[in-house]
Amino acid sequence: MARDASPVPGRMTPPDASEPGVASAVKAALRPLRVAKNYAGADELKRLRIRRDELRKVIRRSTPIVVREDRGINYVVDLRDESEVTHWIWFYGRYEEPLLARAAAALTADGFGDRPLEGKVFLDVGANIGTASLCALIRQGAERSMLFEPHPSNLRLLRMNLAANDLVDRGLVRAAAVSSEPGQLTFEESEDNIGDHRVRTDDAVAEGALGEEHRTTITVEATTLDGALADAGIPLTDVGLVWVDVQGHETQVLDGAKGLLQAGVPWCVEFWPYGLERQGTLERFLTFAQERFSHVWDLGLPDGWDLDIPSPPGRRLELSELRALAAGIPGAEQSTNLLLVPAS
Repeated sequence: MARDASPVPGRMTPPDASEPGVASAVKAALRPLRVAKNYAGADELKRLRIRRDELRKVIRRSTPIVVREDRGINYVVDLRDESEVTHWIWFYGRYEEPLLARAAAALTADGFGDRPLEGKVFLDVGANIGTASLCALIRQGAERSMLFEPHPSNLRLLRMNLAANDLVDRGLVRAAAVSSEPGQLTFEESEDNIGDHRVRTDDAVAEGALGEEHRTTITVEATTLDGALADAGIPLTDVGLVWVDVQGHETQVLDGAKGLLQAGVPWCVEFWPYGLERQGTLERFLTFAQERFSHVWDLGLPDGWDLDIPSPPGRRLELSELRALAAGIPGAEQSTNLLLVPAS
């Protein structure tokens, strides 16, 4: 005869750990122990990350918009964002500062002077929340920055960052994407990475490795770099560096900057083969680079946390090596950054 499974009066029935609610409660109860164990076995850098991550989770419950100060630069971030950009700034600050320092060192090595951005205009294309411009203006001596960012949420943080560093008068903000021609563009929104909103073109592959085809979209204004500079009355010769991070739309940005290219201005661009391939422009980008520039520096990724350790400028490559570099960047989430140096 089967045993009666009904509860005995007065006796508590143990919870079924397989039920979702119970499993979540057990996981939450054990979390402090896991954190303590990880902390005990970590080196000092990892302990710093653990402490700041725990603090982030506490702060964002009440005040998600915070200022993270790092060596005289105030970074305004939204702690609800789970992307690498926000995490890195919160943990260490200086997200793009090491990359910009490597770009400046490479330009110095190529004869652009000891302070190649001093007194120049810095063009920040795909500015996100403005971190590169903060470093260009405060660290590298740029006179002004022109920032292009089409996403409304990023724009709010970008303006806050300029205000938090008393740079409103030196930062010219354009609420627009940059492309090959002015008009309107379809813009994909990433749910979990404020740095991965991107232009969707008619040439985009229907299905992406990252599920981009399922993203929500908005319509944004587009401009060209040559047109924007003309509208602002900025001479092409005043530009010291074009900084581009537009998630695969780099070729179109170059297409709309014929004047800048003729003026011999260097470019620092994210080189993301998957993003370029998804927009059908990888081959055109490689051809464009070979036709318009002298050589290239592979600067690596933007992160870097210890500025007391000197950072070399990167690897100097011939343009003929770009194709092999692209082939050696595996997967849909791998990238590097290139400094494209104009022919003298």
